[in-house]
Amino acid sequence: MTAELRADAQRPPFDADSYDFFEAAAPSPLFIDSPPAGRVYPEDFRAAVPERVLRGAEDWEVDILFADAPEAGASLLAARFPRAYIDPNRRLDDSVAMNHPNKGAEILRLSGLPAGHRHALQIEIKRALYMDEATVTATEGFAPLRANLKRLVAELVAWTGRSG
Repeated sequence: MTAELRADAQRPPFDADSYDFFEAAAPSPLFIDSPPAGRVYPEDFRAAVPERVLRGAEDWEVDILFADAPEAGASLLAARFPRAYIDPNRRLDDSVAMNHPNKGAEILRLSGLPAGHRHALQIEIKRALYMDEATVTATEGFAPLRANLKRLVAELVAWTGRSG
């Protein structure tokens, strides 16, 4: 089961529609979270930058890259709202510097608990592997990267079954 992600503007990204959740095809402890990849901007959002710059702040289609995760054995939570509107990985008093190099490490530190068999892994993907940043469009690398990520998820699911 591939996740059928929807970026339709008919469902504003708030309340019950703020995210899409897709359960794994079979029970698994692996969970994929794509919090800043949403593409639905509310009608009242007034950006101070051109749309191309705004779209560049998205983790562009990372939710689509991981859409096969449920079929590979991991549940997928995909935000519908973009990071430029709400960044769920930051507190109100956090720095707003784009891609602060230590922010991911803090999220992992707070999320993982290896001694309790709760592991956290953050995957950073270089956009040039799958998209043209100037035009904000997919390149020929998109499909192979998606296939590789599906294999990675399947291998992680297998590892979680062995790690007890």
